[in-house]
Order: sequence, then structure tokens, then C-alpha cells
Amino acid sequence: MTQYNEIAEEYSQMFNPTKRYVLIPTFKKIIGKLPEGKSILDLACGDGFFTRMLADLKPSKIIGIDISEELIKKAIETEKQHSLGIEYQVGDILKMNLERKFDLISAVYLLNYASTKEELTTMCKNIYNHLGEEGKFCTITQNPSLKPMSDFEYERRFTNINEKCFFSDGDKVRCEMNEKGKKPFEFQCYSWSKKTYENCLKEAGFEDIEWIDSVISKEGVKEYGEEYWNKFRKNPSPIGIVCRK
Repeated sequence: MTQYNEIAEEYSQMFNPTKRYVLIPTFKKIIGKLPEGKSILDLACGDGFFTRMLADLKPSKIIGIDISEELIKKAIETEKQHSLGIEYQVGDILKMNLERKFDLISAVYLLNYASTKEELTTMCKNIYNHLGEEGKFCTITQNPSLKPMSDFEYERRFTNINEKCFFSDGDKVRCEMNEKGKKPFEFQCYSWSKKTYENCLKEAGFEDIEWIDSVISKEGVKEYGEEYWNKFRKNPSPIGIVCRK
């Protein structure tokens, strides 16, 4: 709950190649088209980076929630400087009760912070309960097929806290960021299998679960070349999930 308060400044400045050329296009892919005037809830919104992208969809209501007080402070500061009509709140998804439903619920790296299957199921249930009947839940999470890295790739490295050469269900993951010209930092999350994700989502009530492979943008290939992305293609770190009731 507190790790992002300690690295809020470094995290909010992170803009490595995978965020720029993989996470952004993958996020746009899973969100797809959304008619104007819909309500949006962005969970694990951090400093509001992806929330601001969602504001371009011209929603009737948009709320960003994160457990980190420091990251929400940054989001609010940006909103004051450039108002997009976004409401930000500090909140814990495990206890969330907003007493309203949304047409779209999004989350970039949320489910992989559940430390147990019970927590993961609770997260999924709370998301389901806040989603309208015709709505969808779009999320990016750590790819269940991800393998620990021996070296930094694209200015970041994922390793198993237990020093295993693979990730099993519930293993704690160390994520190290070392972007050129910026202060290095790290944080921790958890690895879950596709089966576990699907079981928890189905237990929450979701019937339609679609996995979406991450994409590398044409701009990323143009800037770095095809060969540069070979390591990523062999060991992609993010993956998308789109869920409907």
C-alpha cells in the first residue's frame, strides 16, 4: 500500500520504450471505441497518465482511483493545471464501494498486485459490481507467460524474489526500472497464471473473457528497428484482458 508513495516522483516520470511504444498502443487496443457520454472508472490510475487518455473519449463522468496518496496528489495537480473534468480519489479496490455503476472500467497493472487468490477474487468482484450490464472491464496485467530476466531489457527487469528462473502462481515479482538519465527505482507485485485469472474473473461473475496480446506500435519499430524488439517478442511483459458480463 505504501511502496508507490515512496517512489511517486520516479514512477510518474517513467517513460521507457515499452510504456511509450507498447503500453499506450495496447491500452488503446483494449479500450477500442466508446461512444461519447459514457461513464468511466480508471482503477490503479497512478498520476493519471492513462486516465487523461480516457478523457479524450468525452465521458459524462470519469473517476480515477489509486491507493497511493502521493500519486493521486500528482494527478490532482495536473488536473488543476489542465482541467479535463477528471475526479481523482484515494481508494483501495479491495474495499471500494462507490454506489454507482460505470460503462467502462479500466486498469493498467492492478490485478497483479493481489497477493493471494482471495484478494484477486475480491478485486474482480468489486469491479464486476461497479460495472453496468452493457459495460466492459479492460485491463493490462503482467503476462502469465513472462519469464524472469537476467539483464535489463528496455530499461526494466523482472525477476523472481525467490530467485527462481520462472514464475509460479503467487510468486512475488521484483520490477526494477533503470531509465537513462533518471533515478533507478523498483517495486513489487505478484505473478498469476491465466487459469487463476480466469477462475477469479468467472467467480466474480464475468462470462466473456478475452485475452489481447500486447502490440508494438509502428512508431516504435520505425524509431528502433525490428531487431531491437526481438527480446520483447520472445518475452512480452504485458497482456490485455477484456471482460464483459
